[in-house]
Amino acid sequence: MEPYKNVYTAEEYKRLEDLKEAAIQQVELYRGQLDEALTDVMKHGKTIKKLEEEKAMLLQQIERTVDEQKVELPREVGLALESFKDDGHDVDQIIRLMLSALPNYGRLQAVRSYAANNGWEFVSALVNGYTIEPEPRDKVKQFIEKWYGDPGDVTDAELYELADGIIELLKSS
Repeated sequence: MEPYKNVYTAEEYKRLEDLKEAAIQQVELYRGQLDEALTDVMKHGKTIKKLEEEKAMLLQQIERTVDEQKVELPREVGLALESFKDDGHDVDQIIRLMLSALPNYGRLQAVRSYAANNGWEFVSALVNGYTIEPEPRDKVKQFIEKWYGDPGDVTDAELYELADGIIELLKSS
């Protein structure tokens, strides 16, 4: 067997050692940069999370404010506005219809009449949103539920039956 021969000269070996050291230094530099980048990501991640929480809180506050500013419209007016919207009309088109020379009947009459007597409320309803006044049977049902607190095992159908009976009794007297 032949004795081991060194394949590299001393000079080549020294150059390889220098390259190895340079590579190690470069890796250490990259590790330091990576650590800084990860620290920044974590810091900014916390900032983003905090901003998202603040955004959610502000959106909830806006929703509550909008809900508080909603106007309760009489059933006829609210249903008329809903039918205009169902037909594809937006707020601008509804106002144009109100100002047009179209005959004053049906849903247009209901909206015009209400707006003539309740202008600010009508504008507020269009801008801030609105709810529709509940039907008499819903009002009576809510009154019964409020009166009894917890109606127990009485179903909604039975409550509506009682509400309708009370309304019929009041209409007939």
